[in-house]
Amino acid sequence: MKKMKRMIKRFSAIVMASVLTLGMAEGMTMPVKAADAILVSGSTGYFYVKVVNDTTGDTDTLRVNVTAKKASGKKLSAGDETATSNTVTYSGSVTSPKLGLKLNATQSHKNIVTSQDGTVSLLMCDLQFSVPAHTSYVKVEKNNRNNHTFRLADKVKTPITKNSYTDVTVAHNSSSYTKSMIMALNLYECGLRQGNASVHSTITLHIGRNSYGIAYNLDGGKFAKGYNTTYTNPSNGRTQKQNPTTALDGGEKTSDYSNSYFYVEKPTKAGYTFKGWNITGMDNDTHYFYTSGGAKTTTGTALNTTTNADAMKSSYIPTSYMNLRATSGTVTFNALFDVNRYTVIYDGNGATAGTMANQEHTYDAALNLTQNAYIRTGHTFLGWSRNRDAAEPEFLNGESVKNLTTDADGKVTLYAVWVKNSSALNNANILKNIKKIMKVNVVKTDETDDKKTLDATFDVYEWSKDLNNGYGAYKNTPSFSIKSNEENIFNYTADNLGKFKIKETDVEAPYINNGDEAEISLKDGLDMPFYENTMVEEDKGVFVMGAGYAKGDIVRDSADTKNATYYQARVANVGKRPTDGDYWLRLDENNYSKYGRLIKGAGEWNAANAYAKTFGVKIGNASEGAKNGIIFSLRKKDERGSLLSGAKFNVYYADDNSLCRAMNEGILKKGVYGTNIDSTGSLDDYQIPVDDTQTHTTLNADGTRTLELIVREDKVPDNYGKIKDFRVKAVSRYNSENNRWEIETLSGIFYDNKTVAIANGGTFDVEELIDESYRLNISVTKQSKKQNYSVADLEGAEYTVYEDSTLSLPVTTIIIGRNGKGTAENLPLKDYWIKETKAPKSGKFLFSDEVKQIRAEDIATGTGVTTFNATVTFEEDEDSARLNVHKVDDRGNDLNGAEFTLYECPADVTDKNIDDYDYSNVKSRGTEKVVNGYASFEDIPFGKYVLVETKVPDGYKKAPNQMVELTTENGGNSDATAKNITVVNEEEKARIKLYKEDSKDNDRIEGAVFKIFDVNNNSYIMQDVSGTDDEGNDIISQEERLFVTDENGLIKTEKLTYGTYRIEEVEAPDGYVRDDTPRTVNLEKGKEDGVDEDGIPYFKVTFENKKTETWIDKTDITTGEELTGGEYTVTDVSGNTVDHWTGDGRTHKIYGLKAGEKYTLTEEVAPDGYTIATPIEFTVNKDGSVTKVEMKDDYNKLELRKCDITTGEEIEGAEMELYDSENNLVDSWISEKTPHRIDRIKTGTYRLVEKRAPKGYVVAESITFEVGESNEVQQVVMNDDYTKTRFIKLATDTGEPLSGCVLQVLDKNRNVVEQWTTDGSEHEIDYLVEGETYYLHEVSAPDDYQKAEDIEFVAGRQWNDGNGVTEDDYNRMDGTQFTDQGGNKVNWDDGKVPTNEPADDLEPETGSDDDITNPDDGDGVVDEVDRNGETGDAYDASAAETVTITMLDKPKLVSIIKKTGSGDLLPGARLQLLDESGNVLYSWTTGADTSSVFRLGNGKYRIHEEYAPENYELAKDIEFEVTDDTTEVEYVMTDEYTGGSIKVLKTDGGTGKPLEGAEFTLKGENGLTITGKTDKNGELVFGVKNGEKTLPPQKYTLTETKTVNGHSLLKDPVEITLPLKLTKAEADAMGADTTKAKWDEENSVYRFFYLTYEVKNDATLRLPATGYTGMAPGIAGAVAVVLLTLACLAFKGRRDRKREPSGE
Repeated sequence: MKKMKRMIKRFSAIVMASVLTLGMAEGMTMPVKAADAILVSGSTGYFYVKVVNDTTGDTDTLRVNVTAKKASGKKLSAGDETATSNTVTYSGSVTSPKLGLKLNATQSHKNIVTSQDGTVSLLMCDLQFSVPAHTSYVKVEKNNRNNHTFRLADKVKTPITKNSYTDVTVAHNSSSYTKSMIMALNLYECGLRQGNASVHSTITLHIGRNSYGIAYNLDGGKFAKGYNTTYTNPSNGRTQKQNPTTALDGGEKTSDYSNSYFYVEKPTKAGYTFKGWNITGMDNDTHYFYTSGGAKTTTGTALNTTTNADAMKSSYIPTSYMNLRATSGTVTFNALFDVNRYTVIYDGNGATAGTMANQEHTYDAALNLTQNAYIRTGHTFLGWSRNRDAAEPEFLNGESVKNLTTDADGKVTLYAVWVKNSSALNNANILKNIKKIMKVNVVKTDETDDKKTLDATFDVYEWSKDLNNGYGAYKNTPSFSIKSNEENIFNYTADNLGKFKIKETDVEAPYINNGDEAEISLKDGLDMPFYENTMVEEDKGVFVMGAGYAKGDIVRDSADTKNATYYQARVANVGKRPTDGDYWLRLDENNYSKYGRLIKGAGEWNAANAYAKTFGVKIGNASEGAKNGIIFSLRKKDERGSLLSGAKFNVYYADDNSLCRAMNEGILKKGVYGTNIDSTGSLDDYQIPVDDTQTHTTLNADGTRTLELIVREDKVPDNYGKIKDFRVKAVSRYNSENNRWEIETLSGIFYDNKTVAIANGGTFDVEELIDESYRLNISVTKQSKKQNYSVADLEGAEYTVYEDSTLSLPVTTIIIGRNGKGTAENLPLKDYWIKETKAPKSGKFLFSDEVKQIRAEDIATGTGVTTFNATVTFEEDEDSARLNVHKVDDRGNDLNGAEFTLYECPADVTDKNIDDYDYSNVKSRGTEKVVNGYASFEDIPFGKYVLVETKVPDGYKKAPNQMVELTTENGGNSDATAKNITVVNEEEKARIKLYKEDSKDNDRIEGAVFKIFDVNNNSYIMQDVSGTDDEGNDIISQEERLFVTDENGLIKTEKLTYGTYRIEEVEAPDGYVRDDTPRTVNLEKGKEDGVDEDGIPYFKVTFENKKTETWIDKTDITTGEELTGGEYTVTDVSGNTVDHWTGDGRTHKIYGLKAGEKYTLTEEVAPDGYTIATPIEFTVNKDGSVTKVEMKDDYNKLELRKCDITTGEEIEGAEMELYDSENNLVDSWISEKTPHRIDRIKTGTYRLVEKRAPKGYVVAESITFEVGESNEVQQVVMNDDYTKTRFIKLATDTGEPLSGCVLQVLDKNRNVVEQWTTDGSEHEIDYLVEGETYYLHEVSAPDDYQKAEDIEFVAGRQWNDGNGVTEDDYNRMDGTQFTDQGGNKVNWDDGKVPTNEPADDLEPETGSDDDITNPDDGDGVVDEVDRNGETGDAYDASAAETVTITMLDKPKLVSIIKKTGSGDLLPGARLQLLDESGNVLYSWTTGADTSSVFRLGNGKYRIHEEYAPENYELAKDIEFEVTDDTTEVEYVMTDEYTGGSIKVLKTDGGTGKPLEGAEFTLKGENGLTITGKTDKNGELVFGVKNGEKTLPPQKYTLTETKTVNGHSLLKDPVEITLPLKLTKAEADAMGADTTKAKWDEENSVYRFFYLTYEVKNDATLRLPATGYTGMAPGIAGAVAVVLLTLACLAFKGRRDRKREPSGE
């Protein structure tokens, strides 16, 4: 029964699930599977919570006590159901303060979940612990149990229903914080177990920071320090990681995050300037970087320091960083560089003419050098060099260059390289394009017989100085390939530096390719570089070879250069015999004559010292390897790929490690070690057997034998590490036919399990055989000798590390940092020489020439060490400055007796307190006395100082303190660069205040000039004056200083030394008299008149002046009386008006003119009846007396003359009148033998009128003239003229004078006055009676002209032809233009016949004209009489005009026109004009646009057409007659057009039967297109209409467009020229009937207009035949002619296809 109760009790236990809620909410329960719970007989237990900081290693552990009970307080027991009153209480105790781990006080949680069997299921507690800054994760560590039901979370959102394991993410905060977490766990796992309270669990939590990777994209740059090094911050001494490849989130330390930055070095890149980083791969958290302004933050996945505002404000590129990622990943630093730019300066280097501008270059960008513009007399330009004294150029003229310097803003000076011209050489035979080359011939020989050469090929690898981080290395891929026994050109470049590696790739059978290598360098045995394509002076030893010369011949003839193949042979006067290994070809007595041409014109040569240089490489090959055994070799290299000597290898048997064979190094094959080389380095046939005699082989199941060997390096080259042993495995098989064992495989197995198979006899050449040299780190420490400057001032110094004692092979550069140190790391261990190549950038130190050597043997000490360190210390000489102080007084005179002290300038000294500052505790740089006006401070470090005058000369004020800064510009501690300052001392002084007053009203006067004489120094007060000497040089001289009163009449002198002064007035103010009495002033201390506003005492002096007085009188020249009226002006020497007035009959007085100055009195307007007097110049008296001036006036005089125009003599009897400008009659008279005189005439405009002329003269036109003011007689002359008539005879067709005409002049009664015959010149008749009517009459005209009608005209009057056309217009005849028989273009008249009517409007001018206001009223322009009174010229306006009468004769003209039948002008016809007797008068060819015009005499004529234009018929002759009535006649001769036709005959090719219905198209070149079909006769005719031939001559194309069924189309179109032209010979040869053609005499051809083409399979031309029966010869001849014609046509570019012609 008891047992049953226990069973029931257990059975009734309910399995409960636990519920986990947010905020411990009640009422949520969940049953748990029984398997997850156990019975609890006790109610208490405990477990541990442990927190581990993975980053720092710190830990904290907390014990948690648990009590589970019912609400009644009783223990939980079996059968307890889930109840809200059930609770679990937990509490803990902190066991360690490191992380602050604790429970949130003692807490009880209700809703304990139990199972039905009464086991307790879940526990939930609330924990807190301290989380360090930048913690990246919190996670739970699993133990060995599999049913953990732990959970970490910020909040429990749902009950836990199954086993789970969850990490918690935490905020990535930048500072420490407390983390509160909820932990839910199975009580069983906590040690709460029924009946066993001693089982406890530990739950471990891990916290920590993630690490992330750092990659660097340096864009070709490099770190000087390498990666994963350390950096010590000079400002605080903290040590940071430098250039790390991994970093922890939040930095490297836990206690001080400000010290947790890592340092990234600024990379360097040749030719570029580092400007910052573009950092990518960051997360979106907060990141830190350090600037000159302190720590800065940024967010986001990228940071560009060149654009970030905080980074840009920093005085340096940020180098320290922290917190770039919170999670794992990679952050990449991408280097940003600016390409450097530099300047190329062109130096003429002795040039005598030309200039060249500087040229800007960019690094890594090729740019052509500027074409040379310099000229040097007597020299030839070769190129450019950076060495001023270079004999050969580095660069050619205009050569493309780049990277001449790596410096930013650097300057590269290129010096012109010149060669002196000689008689044997000039510019004509100097070729350009110089470049360095090597000639290489690789000789491949048998190793056992070096006289036997082999054919082989080689790859050539160029060196690149930019590889291997700038140390240089051979390129990985070959640049080109070459063959043995051939001469090859290797070009030198700035990158390969003339270094090449040759590697064998193939060799002729049966020889084995060992992969032999050889290195060639331009410097190896070559004292001078080769130059290609160049001819220079012979002693330079470079020549070109011309065509026609054998290889090796050397020519110098410049003519050969045009066809030169540019074979280079080098001849050099080396002055010593080369060694055998130099591969020189010596020019001895046996071959010297071959080069005799070199000597000619080049002076004497020494044959013993002349050599031709070549370059050779000798490489040997072994024959096929051994058969019964193995032979192999290996190549030992350094990390740069160069073969390495000095090692020793031994071969051991692998089975017992016994010695098998030594691998020695071949004498001729350095770096190659072989089993077939004996101890002397010679070849040895010894083989390592792999047969049945070999006891170390293993017999395999397949019958093969295996031999395994170990190759061990038992001696290592100096300063290199030992390579690891490798195994060699050989497998051989027995060949029964050859009765020997033969090697099947030979392979090497290396330490990394890499297997390489080679042929027997081959060479192992793998990376595993590369020896890494011992490495060397060099540290350079730079110190200042005197410690005047800070260590930071040493920054920027550069030291170059060389690998040779001559300092010609630089390895790397060490740059000194702000800590005075610099390093070069990871260099091969060897001897080095170090020298400073750039002084510190501060400029405060002197450049050092000291060279220090690092000896490898002194450093490589100790065992097991592969990297060594060397430290070199340089003491730097400091540069310093010199300060020169010049002590002067305020007059600039040297001043002695002072002393100066130079203090270092304190930081708080300013311009305001510099004089009041206490310098007693300030460090001084010494005190110096002033001697001879100077004090000097020497060897003073650069910096700021205060110069204090500590002892002042007697009688002077102390000079103000001065701040002085000595910079590197003052370096050198010499007077040349010294800082020079001047210190001025002032004396205590007073001044003079001088007043200038008017003597009458005491007004102050401006402008008085004074000098002051210093009685104390016996000299005037002086001033400096700038000027130039005779050669134009600027000079400064001294002169006496002049003092001038200002607008207040005051002079204030500068400060004067107390004493006696004498004041002298030099110049009085304008209008005043100078006071010549000097004044003496005593400047005596204590007797001053006052103190000025500026605190300077003064002494007062006053000078008085009186004004000048001038009297001016204007009087009559005869009576001396004062004149009234007139205007007067007084001007000074500059022309300025001083006074102006009108005369009033009294003396005019002027006050205040400048004494001693000159003035001019000018009469502007004279009184009526008087002339303007000559200006008077006068000088104002200096002594103050009155200056008196008198001016006298004269009157006008006029003479009027009437003269003969030709003789100039006076004419009597002319009635004359004179009018003034108001038309008032002034005077009238009749002319006499003497001039008419009028005195005292007023100045003005007058008109002289001739009322009546003397008999035989023409009345002159009125004269208007001016009477000016003059003391001399003014004269006006009026001339009278007689009539003149000119006669001109012109031809209307030419417009030219016409000879041979008989002319008469008849009076009004038709009586003959004069008769003459024209000769082409003008005819003139004088003295015809003015106003009378006359007639010009033509008695007879030339035969080919018509006689003109009479012309009526009036003597002395202008004539026209009655139609308004004057004689002048006949020079411009109107009418159409035509061509006369001489080919001249002439004008035809307008057909108007002149009438001889006098013009009605040409009445003579009379004196009744009452308008004389216009001096140019049509009567003629007159000149004004000269004002100076001289007589003017006679007025030519009164001369009579010559009347011209022009008579025109019209020619008898015949116009001949050639036209077509359609009326168009026809060019190209050949015409003749014949007279009555048949004589050809004219012969011409018609044009396209004009007719032909002929001037003919009376008679009969005939027009004959000699030749018609092509395709036209000759016209019939035209007869005509020319008579007296003939004027202009036109004859038209018409040519009829000749058309043509083309007939097509279509026949069967076999039977000849006509074919009907074939269609053809005929197309002309001008667009004419005709189509048609053949008729039943097989005929089709083009160009016949109404029986007339209508085809116009042109080129045609005949095309068969459709043929008859069963026949083929004409294959090619037929090209036809209409008409067909044949020479006589061609026509005769073809038997053509020429009667059916037209003969073209001009071109000597027959023209056939009617053509027939027979079409079968082709087209055949058929011409009308003569009926000649023997056709064969004719056809043959025709064939020849046609072929010849076709050839000519083809030559002209035609594509016509002609067929053989035949007669019909």
